[in-house]
Amino acid sequence: MTESYEISKGSRCLIRTAEEDDTVGSFEGYVMMGSDTAMVVRMDGDRIRYIPVAQISYVDLLEAAEPVQAAPKSGNGPYYG
Repeated sequence: MTESYEISKGSRCLIRTAEEDDTVGSFEGYVMMGSDTAMVVRMDGDRIRYIPVAQISYVDLLEAAEPVQAAPKSGNGPYYG
């Protein structure tokens, strides 16, 4: 199996939380909230919602965005003399 499963920034998702609440929006990334990780979702009206990952029951991918290709790293890192 060679497929990689990940949510690309800008993908439209439906997120169901443990409280049986549904959130629909565009995936923006992850952020730390204290010692927990949260999924960042841009909802309609440009409201941003942070959903603690531990509270997520499931995520439905409604519309996948094209993954952004990261620039290749060169072999030369910073030099500290």
